[in-house]
Amino acid sequence: MEIGKQEGVSATTDLSDEARAEIDVDVELRQAFGDRYEMTMSEMAHGAQYLFNGDEGQSSLTILSDRIAGLGPKAEVLGIKFLADLSKLQHQGG
Repeated sequence: MEIGKQEGVSATTDLSDEARAEIDVDVELRQAFGDRYEMTMSEMAHGAQYLFNGDEGQSSLTILSDRIAGLGPKAEVLGIKFLADLSKLQHQGG
């Protein structure tokens, strides 16, 4: 066995289009939010919970997420920023 090579692991990894798209979005998000990436993602989750709480809300969130994802990584950054900003407004009392 060569040094630096693991048995059974290919040097090239084939990624599905979906996996590649997720990586592209993650890179775009990390570039857009920089050091605030983790905080923004947490704020986004709170904003989504506030806006899309309950079964009907989850269905709406799924539809919205699919449509935004269809527009590409920049649209996903805007969607996440919107939900993070909504969370901040909620915590500030409007």
